[in-house]
Amino acid sequence: MFSGISRRYDFLNHLLSLNRDRSWRRRTARKLEIEENDRILDACTGTGDLALEISQYVDDSSGGHVIGTDFCPEMVSIGERKRLEREEKRCSLIVADTLNLPYADATFDAVTVAFGIRNLCDLEAGLLELRRVLKPGGRIALLEFTPPRGAILRSLFALYFRRILPLLGRIISRSSQGAEAYSYLPASVAKFPEPALLEDLLRETGFDSVRHHLMTAGIVALHLGHRAEPPGDSPEEEQAAGDCSLILSPSSSAPPEKIAEALEEHLGMHHSDAVARTRHGGGLLAIMEPRSRLEKLVATLASIGAPSSIAKIGELENLPRPLRTSELEFSNRELTATSPGGKKTPVEKPRIAGIRIYALLPEAAPADKTEDGNTGPGTLQASLLSQSAPGSRPAAPQGRLAELVDKLQDPELHGLSFHLALYCDSPPLALKIHKDEFVYSCLKENKSDNSLENYVGLLIKLLDWLGDIEGAGQVEAFLEEPDPRSLLLSGENEAGSFDRSFLWSLGVKTGRESSAGAGDSETEIDS
Repeated sequence: MFSGISRRYDFLNHLLSLNRDRSWRRRTARKLEIEENDRILDACTGTGDLALEISQYVDDSSGGHVIGTDFCPEMVSIGERKRLEREEKRCSLIVADTLNLPYADATFDAVTVAFGIRNLCDLEAGLLELRRVLKPGGRIALLEFTPPRGAILRSLFALYFRRILPLLGRIISRSSQGAEAYSYLPASVAKFPEPALLEDLLRETGFDSVRHHLMTAGIVALHLGHRAEPPGDSPEEEQAAGDCSLILSPSSSAPPEKIAEALEEHLGMHHSDAVARTRHGGGLLAIMEPRSRLEKLVATLASIGAPSSIAKIGELENLPRPLRTSELEFSNRELTATSPGGKKTPVEKPRIAGIRIYALLPEAAPADKTEDGNTGPGTLQASLLSQSAPGSRPAAPQGRLAELVDKLQDPELHGLSFHLALYCDSPPLALKIHKDEFVYSCLKENKSDNSLENYVGLLIKLLDWLGDIEGAGQVEAFLEEPDPRSLLLSGENEAGSFDRSFLWSLGVKTGRESSAGAGDSETEIDS
């Protein structure tokens, strides 16, 4: 249901609340009394609005960070796009179940939930899980709808929520799922405990100093409290927050099912969450866990052929952002990447250590365009596909590219976008290429009028020039059997996670080789 309305979710929320939802989140952030070094969890984050609001109050250089979690990948993907657009490094968004959070006990200084706590199938279990990951004395803030007091206001509230809201949701979201979601909203609010009863439940699940504030004529309640801690119930090891992440090596060939089993065993993750993390985590298997727990997991993963490394969370957040690239110039010893703004970045050939291709489905159905608009595959040209330059790698056969075009006619793949990433070390850098935003002048006489044909030509040229590097096998396999489904990622969040994990792995590898070259083969950088 939530995935079906994800594309219009933010617009509908602002419109149907008359834009009051923004002020509700701002007040929540102020009432939370955030310190610059706080580590904060925003559960049921949706598209990340509250997490992004709260992140303005923390300082990553002091250790502060905000993590938003939600069970719906489509919502998280949209939130991640907003985070990247704002260049917000103090916030991370991941897919996770609030009833089974992938974090150690006593990890966070504060936890928040905005308009999501009533969606939990077990409210008491959800509050207990939030208390578990909260440090002793840590703060909790729950922002939720509640029927207003007074007969007149309750009647108007009921009329808007039960009659008008579902109709607007259906019209604006242009789907029956919109009507379903915004019919579910008033039904879930009606079943949700009123403020006094929710306060009682908060106390029963281990919170004290519980109180609430009503906003906007009493239709929204902000509940605040602290984690209570009975005497002798806070061992020192529980108070230490997890500050490490686990990175799966890009060269791992272990079956995802085996990796998921290891996550279940060592992190206590639910099977579905462990599988999702393995398949769609972009190489980040664990986030904000104690090093001691991850060291045991590393050993188990190594035994099944899945090498991994431990990183401090700050190391991942401080990696450089990928460089959008619209043109490449090749010479014998280096290539020069040109950004859309015209900035040129030369990269020596030995620095390039990895290549990866992937595909993303659009978050909204693409508008119909003419063939000249490059929305569809267009008409293939024979120039690139029928011949190859002397001494170069054989070009993809015409039939194989035609097969790819045929598969792209599948309605589920309509509007698919192809991407390419080149990873460099010393210092780390990622060059990102979008199929339809690249100029392809480097193909020279082999350049055609079709961007998909040019994209394949660029892959062939890069393999010829690069030789054997990490990820070349993936590109070779795609050229041999061009299936777009083999490249699909769950969203931009997965692509961004893969960039961070790959670049961090390159940094570790470079650091270790440098140490060995200095005559200290036992030295490893502190990961």
